[in-house]
Amino acid sequence: MSNYRVSAHVLELRTGPGTQSPILTQLRFGTLVESLSPPDLRGWMLVRALRNGRRGWLASAYLEYAPDNAMGADAWDDAPPSQAGKEDAVSCPDAPEQSGPGDLTQALVFDVSHFNGRVDFDAAYRGGLRAVIIKATEGTRWVDPRFHENRSKAEAAGLLVGAYHFGTGDDPVAQADHFLAILGQAREILPVLDLETNPQGHSMRISQAMTFVEAIAERTGHWPGLYSGSYVRDVLGSRQDPVLGCCWLWVAEYGPRPRVQATWKGWTLWQYTDGHHGDGPHRVPGVQQGCDRSLFAGDGETLETFWRANC
Repeated sequence: MSNYRVSAHVLELRTGPGTQSPILTQLRFGTLVESLSPPDLRGWMLVRALRNGRRGWLASAYLEYAPDNAMGADAWDDAPPSQAGKEDAVSCPDAPEQSGPGDLTQALVFDVSHFNGRVDFDAAYRGGLRAVIIKATEGTRWVDPRFHENRSKAEAAGLLVGAYHFGTGDDPVAQADHFLAILGQAREILPVLDLETNPQGHSMRISQAMTFVEAIAERTGHWPGLYSGSYVRDVLGSRQDPVLGCCWLWVAEYGPRPRVQATWKGWTLWQYTDGHHGDGPHRVPGVQQGCDRSLFAGDGETLETFWRANC
């Protein structure tokens, strides 16, 4: 049998093939494993971890072939969990950041999904909005029924356009592939992972979020944004995560000042209202009801430069 090493930041060793199987443990970047079977049709491989002998199933898409003279298991397993050693690694970008409350001249961004109904994006642009982030996908199959219409009309109105994926507890690689497939070949759209509690099923775990954003970065050459609020603060606590830290932060906080988790120095976008809670203005011209609005850590010119650099 051949040896492989884990190429993801964290990879879950499971009792059986598939994300529905219970997790035995997590293997860090560089951990050496021995294959005990070829990958099955769904891309899962039965392996044995060389360091501790644990047997289980891994997603083979995140395994790299390790020649016989590769580093020993102990050396790889003790390596810091980072992108180090990957020739095609994408460097972490410098995003505009602000730690203070900001002011309403920075309220340039809004976000919509099919729940907002038909949106008059021309009216939004005339009303001073300069960018919109549109819900695109959720999980591994669901597509927002208004995504393509909203994207086309927003672009025609002259708005900068972003798209977000709502993360679930499903296979994070399959979710990343699904998201990018819906975005299509045109890359003039800012990608974002929505990481929060899933009210309809299993929530995306931090390790899955790491895998998802790594997959987006590897496929597009740019790290996506990360949208979150209390969820990422509660799960990470005071710990800093080097992978999620490569994502610019879109923080959701409806109080007078956003609380930023320790991974980030400040926020790039601050969703200060959901259209009802938080300070005003709550409305977006062209949207029938209250709407999510966000401040940007800079002015309109900086916003356009940042947006186009990260699509």
